[in-house]
Amino acid sequence: MIPRGSTVWLTDRGAHGGEVLEAALGGKLKVLIGSGMLPILSGFDLAPSDFGDGGGQLFALAQTRTAAGNPDEEIKRIDLTKQSAATFCALPGGDKSIGDFGGDARFGPPDTSFANTLFTTSQHGTIDAAYPDGTCIAFANLSKFGAPAAITFSADGSAMLVTVGPRESSIAAKGMILRVDSDGAIESKPVATGLTQPGGLDLAPAGFGAYTAEIFVVDQGDAAQGAGSIGGKVYRTDSSGKLTLVASGFDHPVGLRFVGEHLWVTGGDSGREPNGYIVQIDAQ
Repeated sequence: MIPRGSTVWLTDRGAHGGEVLEAALGGKLKVLIGSGMLPILSGFDLAPSDFGDGGGQLFALAQTRTAAGNPDEEIKRIDLTKQSAATFCALPGGDKSIGDFGGDARFGPPDTSFANTLFTTSQHGTIDAAYPDGTCIAFANLSKFGAPAAITFSADGSAMLVTVGPRESSIAAKGMILRVDSDGAIESKPVATGLTQPGGLDLAPAGFGAYTAEIFVVDQGDAAQGAGSIGGKVYRTDSSGKLTLVASGFDHPVGLRFVGEHLWVTGGDSGREPNGYIVQIDAQ
């Protein structure tokens, strides 16, 4: 999700491929670029103005497959004015025999060591980095912890925060949030543990109750075990790493983003389309 003033841009799986939608705070939806023009998209973000000749355009993590039918990923550059999309780069990935498609794409915050770089998560176990010249390389390997899902950045921009879910080849028994520095080094102590299948995360802004700068994160929980489950939850965690339940009863929650002083959660079971949803949570 990308907050845009009084609206939010988000991706959706349409009847014939991916879509980019605009959602008003009142709930009205508008298609910005539709099915048939895009592959299925996972995460996406708006490029900063100095990101080469792609400044101000959308860059998305697209789901593709190899000739053998194995999952693969590439970065798509989307021009809403021309209603077109082109391949920016193919991602190197990690162990492509394990895992499925990645889930997030975020540009680093300005005036930090992460600036002017697009970071994407891969279910192959890596975080990859894309640069303005079209170079895409592996940035960090998290495969021993699990499969990275979503990205945000610390309040001061000094660290990347990544949700990681367990996978069959992982030593991790539970999901967690990890901290990664600008050199791709992973801090040995997780920010938080005890999650099951975490997804989107974001930091609460000033004005969201008493929770400024706390991390909010979605967790599919039992929803990861099968269609129709409503075991998804939203948690918050403070600087000690303690998890506190915020809300529950979600069907396959995936995305989470603060929109002004509101918290938006998106999700839906892709096996039972159409049933995507957006839920707004406000501080008490």
